[in-house]
Amino acid sequence: MRVKCYIMAALVGLTATLGCSVKTDRSECPGLLYMSVYGGDEDIMYANVIGDDYEHLMRISKREGEGVAAFELPKYEVFNVRFSSGSPMSWDGTIDMGEQMPQLYAVNREIICESDVTELKVKLEKQYCRINVMVVGLDCRVRIRGDVMGIDMNDLTPLPGLFCVEQSPVIDIHSKSQHFVFDVPRQIDDSLMLEMVVESSGLSPVYTYDLGKRLMESGVDWNKPSLDDVYVNIEYMDNKFVFEIQNWDKIEL
Repeated sequence: MRVKCYIMAALVGLTATLGCSVKTDRSECPGLLYMSVYGGDEDIMYANVIGDDYEHLMRISKREGEGVAAFELPKYEVFNVRFSSGSPMSWDGTIDMGEQMPQLYAVNREIICESDVTELKVKLEKQYCRINVMVVGLDCRVRIRGDVMGIDMNDLTPLPGLFCVEQSPVIDIHSKSQHFVFDVPRQIDDSLMLEMVVESSGLSPVYTYDLGKRLMESGVDWNKPSLDDVYVNIEYMDNKFVFEIQNWDKIEL
């Protein structure tokens, strides 16, 4: 790739400016970490390099679908490199009540520079699940709640706590269906609940469904490196609800 060629050519020149001669013992010289990052929907990514007494945060721009960066690190020391995109650089991983999960793509890597130039190529993994809900036959709002309130940015594991977000619909004037889009964090159990609220019921749901249980029974894998999206169709007819998760069988409730 042309971008990589430019960077690697620059690295060759940089190694000569680190204050170490090729004729001396270079084990005490710093190494150069060359990073190549791809994945995610945003053109801007962040890399945070953390060591015992070291932390370096950088912003990386994509070019032709890939972001590249390089900088010096001491050799033979362990560093944790956190890559992310889709959330503010200052986000601590906690989702405020009533808010959704940011469209976060992230991956963490442990690295040790053992040579003058160390290459690291990583793919950002999707850390949120988009739940697309379509409702037919009932004018309502939809609420989703659960027991994961975000993500621990240190190790990208779910952060326990109360999650709750409610939405009004976007209406398809042709099909008369109502559409809702929820972005939820990686789950640790089947606690996700889907609630439907109508104007006359106030805050009380007229219908509650164990969404998390159904998703797990249907084979949704919350441990996948990149989470899949989910499509849920709900139809109200003849005084009963028909609930369908795309690619799975319909069930009457």
